[in-house]
Formats: sequence, C-alpha cells, structure tokens
Amino acid sequence: MRKFKLRAKLVIQILLILCDLWLKIREIYLNLIWCRQKFSEQI
Repeated sequence: MRKFKLRAKLVIQILLILCDLWLKIREIYLNLIWCRQKFSEQI
C-alpha cells in the first residue's frame, strides 16, 4: 500500500510538470501566431 502511494505521488508530479510544459508551449505558440499576423500586416 505504501509503494502505491509513492507511485501515485510520482504520477501526479509528472502530470503537473507535463501540464506546465503544455501551457508554456501553448503560450509560445499563440505568441508566434500573433507575431506572424502582426508581421504580415506590416508588409
């Protein structure tokens, strides 16, 4: 039972890290799209 709890904690930590990474990647992606739109408007 104790091993299971430790594993569950590890899984939760991994999920949190993945979620954080996903949000950062999404933010960068949205910023890139926005920059591209602004850039194409200027040309």
